[in-house]
Amino acid sequence: EDPSPLKRDFSRRIGLGLEHDRATANLNRAILLGERNLLPRDTKRVFVTSGTMHVFAISGLHVMMVAKVLVTLLAFCLVPYRWVGLVAIPLLWGYVALIGFAPSAVRAATMASFYYLAPVFWRRSNGIVSWSLTFFLVYLVSPRLITDVGCSFSFAVMLAIVFAGRLTRNLRDGLGKDLIITLAAWSAGVPIAAHVFGSLTPGGLLANIPILFAAQYSVSFGLIGVLTSYVSETLAAHLNNFSALFTRAMVGLSTVVSTLPGANLKIDRWTFLQCAEWYLALGLVGYLAHLVRTRRLI
Repeated sequence: EDPSPLKRDFSRRIGLGLEHDRATANLNRAILLGERNLLPRDTKRVFVTSGTMHVFAISGLHVMMVAKVLVTLLAFCLVPYRWVGLVAIPLLWGYVALIGFAPSAVRAATMASFYYLAPVFWRRSNGIVSWSLTFFLVYLVSPRLITDVGCSFSFAVMLAIVFAGRLTRNLRDGLGKDLIITLAAWSAGVPIAAHVFGSLTPGGLLANIPILFAAQYSVSFGLIGVLTSYVSETLAAHLNNFSALFTRAMVGLSTVVSTLPGANLKIDRWTFLQCAEWYLALGLVGYLAHLVRTRRLI
């Protein structure tokens, strides 16, 4: 499919300053635009084996990162928090349109819309409410998605991230908080991968903590680089190289993890009962963590 002129221009701006390293420029394009056809086969294999291929699939992760960057930039521009959503959400949906309305991106953008538009109506932003409204809206519009593995996976992971975020909201941003959120996201996806694909990716748990950290900066610098290029392509080239630095780190980390024994395990497919037991145990752990956080359990 021939990309739109806007997408071609966007792709060109992502590559500014990276003419000497086309491979990394293509990786940045894959991350920001979902152009996975630009990834070499060996690189794809490395990310699949290490359980980090999702970094290169346009997903809720990317859209949430883009939303966060837009909201942060608007805050720097002194836009009042109550009105941030009115500016950021149209821009976010413009990005979703640019990448072709990928289903996972649409779901994430819908959830972000509910979250950031709440203050406009004098409501406090709430992740669980935003997730719930998106869940019911998606399945109301497309009931057939109830059997879609990708849809179930993204909703499960996003719900886990929301709950983990609530559990860690009193913690300072840092390795500990990132570890808990990453563990929750990985744990939520385990039963689905085990039931559908008959696989477990312990390597993914190990790799995703530094990978997601690097991905945040890769996406942030890449997006800011594109926006900056409309003012100064020279400055954009520097920002793109910062983005490339974190992208190279992601490749290096994934390569190391993919070589570790047991990084990707083939198992007998889990039954629905086994999946239910896993989620029950995961919910119990989350509830106990909540009791500890609120000091109701000694």
